[in-house]
Amino acid sequence: MRSQRSTIGLCVTLLALTGSVCAAQALSYKTSWIGNSFGGVKHVHVQDDILGMFVASDGTCYTDSIWDEGGSEAGIYKDGAASDSLPNLHGWGRGGGAAVCADSSYVYLAMTQSGDDGANKDNNSNGLPEYPPQNNVWYCVRRYTRAGAESAFPTGLGVSNDILRVNSGSRPKSGSPYSGSAVSGVAVDATSLYVSDPTADRIKKYALDTLAETPIESWKVQSPGQMTMDSSGNLWVVQGSAIAKVLKFSPDGALLASISFARDVVPSGIAYNAKSGMLMVTDRGSDENVKEYNTAKLSGNPTVVAATFGVKGGVYAGTLGQIGPKRFNDPSGVGTDSDGNIYVSSNGQSSGGGTVLECYTSSGTRKWVLKGLEFVDGADPDPGSDTDVYTKEEHFAMNYASTAPGSEATYKGYTIDPFKYPEDPRMHIANGGTGVFTRRIHGKTFLFITDMYSDGLEIFRFNPATDGECAIPSGMFAKRHRSSDRDGFPENQPDSGEWIWRDSNGNGSLDSGEFHQPATVGDAPSLWGWFVDSNGDVWQAMQGAGIRHFTCQGLDGKGNPIYDYQHMTTARMPAEFTDLERIQYDSSTDTMYLGGYGSGHPNPPTLNRNGDWGLIGTILCRYDHWSANTTVHRGYPIVLPYDDAAKPALQPKALSIAGSYVFVAYGIQNIVQVFNKDTGVQVGTLTPGDSVGGKGSLGWVDFPDALQAWQRKDGEYLIFDEDDWLGKIVLYRF
Repeated sequence: MRSQRSTIGLCVTLLALTGSVCAAQALSYKTSWIGNSFGGVKHVHVQDDILGMFVASDGTCYTDSIWDEGGSEAGIYKDGAASDSLPNLHGWGRGGGAAVCADSSYVYLAMTQSGDDGANKDNNSNGLPEYPPQNNVWYCVRRYTRAGAESAFPTGLGVSNDILRVNSGSRPKSGSPYSGSAVSGVAVDATSLYVSDPTADRIKKYALDTLAETPIESWKVQSPGQMTMDSSGNLWVVQGSAIAKVLKFSPDGALLASISFARDVVPSGIAYNAKSGMLMVTDRGSDENVKEYNTAKLSGNPTVVAATFGVKGGVYAGTLGQIGPKRFNDPSGVGTDSDGNIYVSSNGQSSGGGTVLECYTSSGTRKWVLKGLEFVDGADPDPGSDTDVYTKEEHFAMNYASTAPGSEATYKGYTIDPFKYPEDPRMHIANGGTGVFTRRIHGKTFLFITDMYSDGLEIFRFNPATDGECAIPSGMFAKRHRSSDRDGFPENQPDSGEWIWRDSNGNGSLDSGEFHQPATVGDAPSLWGWFVDSNGDVWQAMQGAGIRHFTCQGLDGKGNPIYDYQHMTTARMPAEFTDLERIQYDSSTDTMYLGGYGSGHPNPPTLNRNGDWGLIGTILCRYDHWSANTTVHRGYPIVLPYDDAAKPALQPKALSIAGSYVFVAYGIQNIVQVFNKDTGVQVGTLTPGDSVGGKGSLGWVDFPDALQAWQRKDGEYLIFDEDDWLGKIVLYRF
């Protein structure tokens, strides 16, 4: 006869009531990573979302982005290496921008500065303000030396006297302080700095020797964007928004020529190739390539492209989403060096991650490529083939025989197609993709994706014959009417209450008539815990209201999983809990794991301080034979470590169960504790190895489903752990 302990369930004390973490044996494991060309040693990584790029004659690439979690908003890259970044651009209220240029002495970088992170002391050595007033934003250009040091000038604002204020305004009422009409283009010649100011719809020209705030000249240009100088001293400016033109000006603002584009062309980055005499313009429209124009022959309003660089259609040519040389994906910047080598930056189709920076010879042979693909992102292997790993946007092919850290993953596919599926939720929902569950239903692969704040669950299917690597929007759960998403998305959702969407007509759009609601319309109970089991069933842990279970009713005629409120069952919250936060269910053994708060272990009073929102809770319970009687207590609480006063704070954030173990990731401590799920004995702690910079080198685990564990057939465990700080996903192998 089996003991009562093994047959009716087990909860294990993970932390003594004194608050000290249990001692454990050393684990034999190695630290690797996926999604970035660099592991983060000394914080070296490829930044998020390059929006502006300038290439110097020696091939040094200076880049600009609005935000990089690791503080590398302005990266410096050369010869396939990340050599440095421009300092002091990162903070709540200070960020980068979308434009950069350089001359022989200095780098000029578009950036924003709000009053949010300053005391408004106004005590700089030049007597000028350090910060704007509270709730105000400066749209600026900041000067650095070519080596990357801050470079003061007599009229410079800011804490380092190195900021030229181009315009200012009130901080946007919603969104980040960096949003709004920031500086969108910069260019420099021997005597002047030229700046695109979309706030005023003007090009502004500043004296380079003084950089005084009052322009020496300015002229009207609607929606001015990126700009570049040619060898004759003429200024070329992209007109953004719906205008889609490039204008040629003399240095004093006389309009000399313009380039008009076809309707589906979206010009963005621009550079002059001094070696070939060509003007190069990145096209973020359906062509996804670089268009080249012979500047010597430009007059009037020419529309003929002299040449193109890159595969027409980019990553969407041929096999949709397939990664490869010259298959650009939202190209944002372009430049050339004195040898004629061509550099292209791409961003991917949704905000956060997706950076690819490439260098090609003039004949089109790729010399090197750098990637920074992950931001607030999880990863999960395909259960049908664990050599295929998916993040919210990317598909990696894994070679586990590779021994060098960071070498296992090959970037194989990009799963968003904005042209075929413009309503893909990953492009519209703020923080709309974070946690990933990769599942097989009836032998077919599906992605289930949660957002950062657990407001819903997005579902995607694959059809390689028609869509290659790209995932087709298939379904979605929403807890309430989504009023805070970008662009009013989704347009056809019900006016109020929770809903389920299924793509009944198979077109990947959220069409009217495809939304389902419960008989009594209202918002779903508050919940942080989502889980998708191996059968494709969806589980919800509702904070004060128990458990919901949506049984997958199979696939419809278009290949979408079927969920509805008629096949939703509920279970009361077990007596051990006063608040449920996490749920995981092993359908193969009928075992339920629940996390949350309970009697004697309440929700900490400091909740929402120091990043401790959306935690697992302070207790974790296991229930065997769950389906037999979900209301009977089958265990006793595990006490999870929680210490908000610790430095750094100890906060249980993410949970995953695989094979014989329970894995718990802590939000700020950068550790994953490993426990035997049958005995409750702590078997060890995973901390970042030297290959990623060692302990303390990772960012916060800052969404509920940031950890995914998997046991391979040979017994090896793979643990994928978020690191949004340095643009990657850490992979522990033991």
